[in-house]
Amino acid sequence: MMNDHEYQTDGSFDVIHEVTDAFGRKTSTSKTVTVSKPVFTKPIAMFEAPASIQYGGTFRVVSESKGEIEGLAWQVDGGVVSKSNSFEFVGDTAGTYKVTLVVNGPGGESRITKNITVPDPAAPIAGLVVGAANPKVGDTLILTDTTTGLHTRSVLALNGETLERDYARSSDRSFAVTLNNEGKVKFTLTAYGVGGSNSVSKIIEVESKHVAPVAKLAANYTNARGSLDLELLNESEGTVYRSVYHLSDGETVEKIGTENLNLSLEPGTYEFKVTVYGPDQFS
Repeated sequence: MMNDHEYQTDGSFDVIHEVTDAFGRKTSTSKTVTVSKPVFTKPIAMFEAPASIQYGGTFRVVSESKGEIEGLAWQVDGGVVSKSNSFEFVGDTAGTYKVTLVVNGPGGESRITKNITVPDPAAPIAGLVVGAANPKVGDTLILTDTTTGLHTRSVLALNGETLERDYARSSDRSFAVTLNNEGKVKFTLTAYGVGGSNSVSKIIEVESKHVAPVAKLAANYTNARGSLDLELLNESEGTVYRSVYHLSDGETVEKIGTENLNLSLEPGTYEFKVTVYGPDQFS
């Protein structure tokens, strides 16, 4: 038969075991038990952290402490920010911060402090990519903001107009621009962030969408007694704004675009010519 006993204090104690037999006779034995105070090892506070993180960056700090731990607390510049095993440090303000881990256990308290520096924010580096190499008049050109670094908005300027992207409201980094005129067009993208602003410019050549006109003339006719009904077929190619028909008698007839010309002629020999006109650049 065994009996358990819990000692609440340290020291030496006499333990007496007494037995009574069936005839009422008693016998006993004794032993001295020494109870010592428990020995607890002091915990060791430990964690890893970078010496610096970029402005706006984050880093999760994790306790790697050793020993018997009953509780812990994270402090930043003396203020408790978490009592969990880890917390996320956010570098949203420039400066040097003292991050301290305090751990407690039966063996006492341990703490460790490390400095984390958040540098002043740098200005973004503006970047702009033009979607088409040889755009033409009437095309819709896609330009993409490829800015790197911390920035909150970008403004695209062209021909006195501006287009803006607010990245707090939208993640769309593209701009759609319709090209209405030929020639050189300059685009300037300015990126803005907490660290300042930065600009980049691109110049493109917008080509005409028109094709040089090429005059072509055919005829379709119907014979009638004593006369000839003739239709001059304007089969000119390219961009044609107007056509001028030159008749045998020196007369000229002007038509819009490649409109055909109908004539009623007396018997005879005739020569016809057509001159077509396109955009001024082809004159």
